[in-house]
Amino acid sequence: MRFYRVKQWLAAGLTAVLLSGCSGTPGMQGDNKAGETEKISLYDRGLKLMAKMDLMAESDVYTEMMISSPEVTNILEEIGEQDYHEPKVVYEVKLSGDILKNLQNMYGGEMDSMLDLPEELQEDLKHRIIESVPSMLSAMEGSNALAAMSLITTDDYFIDETVTEDTIYLYLYDGRYCGAVVYSPHDEGIVSASGRMIVSEILGQAADKEEIKNWIVQNAGLLGAEISEVFP
Repeated sequence: MRFYRVKQWLAAGLTAVLLSGCSGTPGMQGDNKAGETEKISLYDRGLKLMAKMDLMAESDVYTEMMISSPEVTNILEEIGEQDYHEPKVVYEVKLSGDILKNLQNMYGGEMDSMLDLPEELQEDLKHRIIESVPSMLSAMEGSNALAAMSLITTDDYFIDETVTEDTIYLYLYDGRYCGAVVYSPHDEGIVSASGRMIVSEILGQAADKEEIKNWIVQNAGLLGAEISEVFP
């Protein structure tokens, strides 16, 4: 992947708001009689976000309110026709390495300015880079695909102190469309979950995790990714 694509998404990420607020009380689902919180796996949380994005794509009222382009509407209809209840395979992608230094090594001096940021802003930038990965992958399919994916996004916040590093869950299916949920840890055990659909023929046809890892490194510039299978 050429540097200008990464640079474009970094600029877009810097204008986004990392935390836009929470709805309800995060992490308090499933309380039992003893007052303890039932542990919900990242896999199950991701499936709920996938179902919500599917519902958005299926809703004619929602899509008509959001877009008037026939090309984008057709893509949303295709997304809504696919079943996302049971993925073919789910991979966990951990990005525990120094992402900014890896990008600097990959693209040379053009990325040096990132390392001059204050440490707090570097952490913020790393979250934004990772959250942009699903959009970067969909952008390879063209502007209409990217526009469609941007209309059916969903976010969640919860408490889970065991999530200590940025993690992507890739939900792959036999069809053309798949999804990703990006989990990012923040202060006081708060975790943000960003659900994004992905349009990619290649991901749906990928044979194994090494093939997916190489493709992500090539197209998203993420060196140091560790991939493991969490389903089935």
